[in-house]
Amino acid sequence: MESTASSFIKKGVFGDQIRMSVITVEGKKVYVNGTRQRQDFILYEPNVILKNWKRKNNDTLELSDCFAVDFTYYDKIIIGIGIDDQFEVLDEVIQEIERAKVPYVILPTLDAIAEYNNDVIAENLHVIGLFHI
Repeated sequence: MESTASSFIKKGVFGDQIRMSVITVEGKKVYVNGTRQRQDFILYEPNVILKNWKRKNNDTLELSDCFAVDFTYYDKIIIGIGIDDQFEVLDEVIQEIERAKVPYVILPTLDAIAEYNNDVIAENLHVIGLFHI
């Protein structure tokens, strides 16, 4: 698979087994471990993905959409708000993240993926990414 953007490798250690996630961007197509993500997803570090992440309203990110996320568990939260059409992150989500005192960024999805991979690989941070495709 040829990429117009870089491929990134994410490492996590489970006992003595090393697991890796490869996130590849080809044009506007996003792949995780070689599988194209056609719908929104949450990528937990290390190597856990919630595929086909459904939100209450496709145009917004509400706190109830983050049911599986404990913000205090992460070093950083990255939210990708879309590739073509972007969704709104409601104030209640931002307030909850700020209450947890966790750094966060809200970026277009392709930029969010690059930020996610940089933080996981270069900075070795425990990061969660919530991505709108």
